[in-house]
Amino acid sequence: RIAASVNAATPLILGNEAFFSASYDTGALLLRLGKKITEEWNSDELMSNHYNTCVFKDGHLYGFHGREESKPAFRCVELKTKKVCWEKDRYGCGAMVLAGDRLTVLLESGEMALVVPRPERYEEIGRFTAFRAPPCRAQIALSGGRLYGRDQSELSCWDLRAKK
Repeated sequence: RIAASVNAATPLILGNEAFFSASYDTGALLLRLGKKITEEWNSDELMSNHYNTCVFKDGHLYGFHGREESKPAFRCVELKTKKVCWEKDRYGCGAMVLAGDRLTVLLESGEMALVVPRPERYEEIGRFTAFRAPPCRAQIALSGGRLYGRDQSELSCWDLRAKK
């Protein structure tokens, strides 16, 4: 909607619904898919992703609301009711991946956090500095028990498999 806009979040297909989110005064949109596509809701105040896609688990979206310049909040939103369950203000942007019952979050600052995705409250299990040349804006990837992430100058791989 404005010339400076950069949006990189990927739409989420959730059964017979599609969730879209973008920043720069665009916001979020939930569509019901079928022979006829209908709009369930839209809102710029609920989940406005700048760089990275939300994660969906058990009826809830976990994601970064707001633009990178304004230190976005990390939120949990109930998809059906549009209720913000909790919010961590000025959390910053980041990328995340869901593995089982944990979110691994790489913040733009270079910190890595392990978060329990639950709607009742924000619960961080731990955090460490993963990269020293931020910003970290690329999506992280988990494959074969290995987590991959990068900053502006290096690519790292953490082996998360259990030791034998």
